[in-house]
Amino acid sequence: MMNVLKQLSVLFCTTAIIAVISLSVWQPASAQEQEYHIGPRDMLSVNVFAGGEKQISEDVTVGAD
Repeated sequence: MMNVLKQLSVLFCTTAIIAVISLSVWQPASAQEQEYHIGPRDMLSVNVFAGGEKQISEDVTVGAD
């Protein structure tokens, strides 16, 4: 009987620990973590690679259209 109680105690503690870790890891995304959409006046750095080497590098500003 004591062995069964020990096993249940270990199982309960393990489940509780997993639950606490799960709650701390899987939190809802904050406002800063939400998807961002590129818009007018955003500045982008564009790099084009071909054959493993950078061919073109340019900083551009997104237009209103």
